[in-house]
Amino acid sequence: DSFIDLNDADCICEMAMATSLIPNPSFEELNCCPDGRSQLFCATDWIQASVPTTDFIHLCDWSGINEYPPPQPFPDGDGILGFRDGRFSSSDTLDAYWKEYAGACLLSPMKEDSFYRLQFDIGFVDSEISPPINVSLFGTTNCDNLPFGIGDATFGCPTNSPDWVRLGDVYVSGGSGNNWQQAFIDIIPDSDIQAIALGPDCDPVEGTNVIYYYFDNLHLIDL
Repeated sequence: DSFIDLNDADCICEMAMATSLIPNPSFEELNCCPDGRSQLFCATDWIQASVPTTDFIHLCDWSGINEYPPPQPFPDGDGILGFRDGRFSSSDTLDAYWKEYAGACLLSPMKEDSFYRLQFDIGFVDSEISPPINVSLFGTTNCDNLPFGIGDATFGCPTNSPDWVRLGDVYVSGGSGNNWQQAFIDIIPDSDIQAIALGPDCDPVEGTNVIYYYFDNLHLIDL
C-alpha cells in the first residue's frame, strides 16, 4: 500500500524510549529515606557536588521545608531535589556566593562534538522565593572531580575550578509560582564529559529574599 514502517497502520512497531545518561533521573531509587535537609546521599547515584548542600525530598518520610513548600503533585514519582541560590546567615547578611549543586557520574560519557539535550522539570515556590533563574549545567572529564570546592562554602559555581566547564544554561520563569515548568538545555561538548553538576548560574545573588527551587525528571539524552 506504499506506506512504510511507522506510517503504515498495518505495522506493529515498538517505540524505543531514549535512556537518560543521568542515573536515577527522577530521584526514585533510595539508599535511605530522607527525614530532613542536606541528605542527598539518600538518593542512589547522586553526589553532593558543592559544600552548600542540596535537599533531597521524598514522600517516604519528608515533604520538604515548611517555609518553601514544593508544588504538588511532583512531575514524576515521589522524589525531588531542592536547592538554594544564595542564603542569609545567622547575622542576616547575604551569602551571595552560597550556591547549591547536585552532581552525578554519567552512565556513559557525553562524547566530544556530539549533540545532547538535558530535559528537566523545575519547581517554583512563589514569585519572591523563586524568581526567574538561569539554570546552568556544568561538566568535567573525570568523575573524581566530584565534589568540587571541598571545604569552601563560598567557592561558588563549578567553573571556579579549572576542572569544570559550563555546558549550557536556560532562563526559566515560574510566573506567580507554585508550579512546575519544563525546560531543556542543548549541549555540544568540546571534550568527553564523564560527570555533571546542575544548579544556579555563576553570578552573585542580589536582593533580600531566600532563593529556592526544585528539580525533578532530569533526562540527558543523545540526539
